[in-house]
Amino acid sequence: MSPTPDEFWNAWFTEPALRDLAERWLTSPNGGWTEDSEELYRLIDCDPDRALKVILGAAQLTTEPLILANLAAGPLEDFLGRHGERYLDAFHTLALREQRLR
Repeated sequence: MSPTPDEFWNAWFTEPALRDLAERWLTSPNGGWTEDSEELYRLIDCDPDRALKVILGAAQLTTEPLILANLAAGPLEDFLGRHGERYLDAFHTLALREQRLR
């Protein structure tokens, strides 16, 4: 069973490995493919629950518009393209509550 929307949103608080990957992705050189990108995309393919936790954690760890745009047009877009239907209810719940996801 998938985590609840709150568990997805708050996972980076309690799972240091997720927070670490989110922070590394956020601080990667802009425009370049890195090992952190590779790790995140591997999660998107193999462990979508963990991937979503990392993506949502990254979204909460920055206020930089360019970085948020890169997150939305990169990992989040690819995640939704592959798994969006399965996670629709969680996204809907979070988007109603979290301005950052609108």
